[in-house]
Amino acid sequence: GLLEPHKGELFVDNIKISKNNLNQFQKTVGYVPQNTFLFETSIAQNISFEIESKNYSLEKINNLIKILGLESKIKSLVKGVETNVSEKGLNLSGGQVQRIGIARALYRNPEIIVLDESTNALDIDTEEQIINYINSIKNNKIIILVAHRKSALKYCDKILKIINGNLEIIK
Repeated sequence: GLLEPHKGELFVDNIKISKNNLNQFQKTVGYVPQNTFLFETSIAQNISFEIESKNYSLEKINNLIKILGLESKIKSLVKGVETNVSEKGLNLSGGQVQRIGIARALYRNPEIIVLDESTNALDIDTEEQIINYINSIKNNKIIILVAHRKSALKYCDKILKIINGNLEIIK
């Protein structure tokens, strides 16, 4: 199993997680919260998490921008992905910020992706596009999706629901 608790310790695939390997384990997880925090750096640096440098792949960033429906917004910016998120006139919508957060999680190609209400600010069509993409890569990953909209759950292999504090398996 992926996560196996044993006497208060955490094991992943029978490897004990400790402070010696926690950083390596964290690199295998891409987490997208409901509210994405953006740094006052370029869009590309926000996606790649290369905050102190510009050591990122523009090809990967542009591919994710296209997949996540940010292409027209980025093309409308004079500096494109090099635009700083704090520049006047950037005016990112909540849905665009969420998509940058999703791109950030996907950029590193993690083994585990946790989407915690990360599509709630998107319109139905954009959410559908992103869910379809997530479905296309799910065979190589573990994806944990927290969502209120049932439409986001259509490709899930297992669906769990919390009812009155109890976890119930729906599918």
